[in-house]
Amino acid sequence: MINLTEQQLERYSRHILLKDVGVEGQERIMKSRILIIGAGGLGAPAALYLAAAGVGVLGIVDSDSVELSNLQRQIIHFTTDLKKSKVLSAAEKIKLLNPDVLVDLYNERVTATNIRQIIRSYDFVIDGTDNFAAKFLINDACVMEKIPFSHGGILRFTGQTMTVVPGQSACYRCVFSAPPPKNAVPSCSQAGVLGAIAGMLGTIQAAEALKFVAKIGKLLENSLLTFDALKMDFRKITLHKRSDCPVCGENPYITELHDEEQPVCDLKKESNKMTVITKKVAEKIVEHARACAPIEACGYLAGDNHVISEHIPLTNADSSTEHFSLVPAEQFEAVRTIRSKGLKLLAVYHSHPVTPARPSEEDIRLAFDPDLSYVIVSLAQIEPSIRSFRIRDGKAEEELVIIGEGGPL
Repeated sequence: MINLTEQQLERYSRHILLKDVGVEGQERIMKSRILIIGAGGLGAPAALYLAAAGVGVLGIVDSDSVELSNLQRQIIHFTTDLKKSKVLSAAEKIKLLNPDVLVDLYNERVTATNIRQIIRSYDFVIDGTDNFAAKFLINDACVMEKIPFSHGGILRFTGQTMTVVPGQSACYRCVFSAPPPKNAVPSCSQAGVLGAIAGMLGTIQAAEALKFVAKIGKLLENSLLTFDALKMDFRKITLHKRSDCPVCGENPYITELHDEEQPVCDLKKESNKMTVITKKVAEKIVEHARACAPIEACGYLAGDNHVISEHIPLTNADSSTEHFSLVPAEQFEAVRTIRSKGLKLLAVYHSHPVTPARPSEEDIRLAFDPDLSYVIVSLAQIEPSIRSFRIRDGKAEEELVIIGEGGPL
C-alpha cells in the first residue's frame, strides 16, 4: 500500500476521481514498472503520458542520438537536445514533468542476447521501434518471458496497434509470421509520416499500458486497431490465436531468440530495363483491372530469375479512381505467400482505368523501392496496355515489357 501525499493526491486527482481508477488504481500505477523500447515517434508521447500518470519506474531503451529530422514528431526531444542521446534527453523531460518517476536508462539497442534480461523486471512493454526485425524480437522475447506488450506501427497517415497478453491472446507472429522482404513495405524515412500520427498511436499505447497496470477496462487483445487520419477512419480487426503459431502455438519451433535480418530482395541493383511477364499473369492483371474499374486495381507481382510468374491481387483501401493504398495486413499475407512458394517480390502493379499507363506525380512520390518494377495497366484505349517503370530519385525510367514468348506489348 502506498500512502499518497497531499501533493500526490492533488497531482493525480483527475485519475482518482475516475470510478474505475480511484486511489487503488492510482496506487497500482505508482507501483508499476513499464518499459518503452524506442524513444522516437511512438515512445516519446507514450513516455510523457506515462510519466504524467505517475508510473513508478519507467524504462527507456534507445541507442540513437537526437537528430533534427526527429523533432517533427518525437515531442520529448527539443532543439537544444540535438546530438544528445535520446534516453538522456527523454529522462530529463520525464524528471521535469514528474519527479516521482524513477527512470531506468538503456543506451543500447535490443538484441537477442540482451532483451530478455532487460524486459524481465517490467510489468508491461511498449514497442516504439521502427523496424520489423526489432518488432519480431520484442514479440518473441515478451512471449517467452510472459510479459504483456503493446505493438505499434505508423506510416504516412496511418497507424496500427494491438496488445499482446502471452498465454491468452494472439501474438504478433499469429498475424505476421515473419518479416517481409527488405523494402517490401517502406519505412517512415522512405515514405514519410505526419507527426501527429505518432502522437495519436503512442498515446493509445500509453493508455493500454495504464489500463493493464491499473487493472481496468478492456485491452486490445485479439484485435488490431487501424486508423487512417486523412479520413479519420478507425477500424478494429478481430484476431485469433493460432494453434500453429511458431512462437506461442501448441508446438512452437521458435524456442530461442535470434536477430531477424530483413531479407533482401534478390533483385539487380541496376535496372536491366526489361520486365518479363508470363502471358498468364499479364492476362490476370488485365482481368483484375477490368473487374475493379472504375476503381484502380493493385497488387504484387512475384517470380524468379527476373521473370514474373505469379500475381497477388490486393485491396485498394482508398477505393479511388485516381490512386491506390495497400492494406498492411494484406501486404504481409501476400509476402508470406510469395516466400512460401520460394519466389521473390519483383514488382508492384496497379491500373489506370481512364488515363494512360504512365506514372502519375503521386505514383512517383509514393514509390518506395527503386529495385522493384512498377507495372501499370491502362484501360484508356480500346485494347489494354501494360507498361513498366523503375522509379528512382523522383524520376521514372521506362522498361521494356516482354509478355511470355512474344515481343514487347
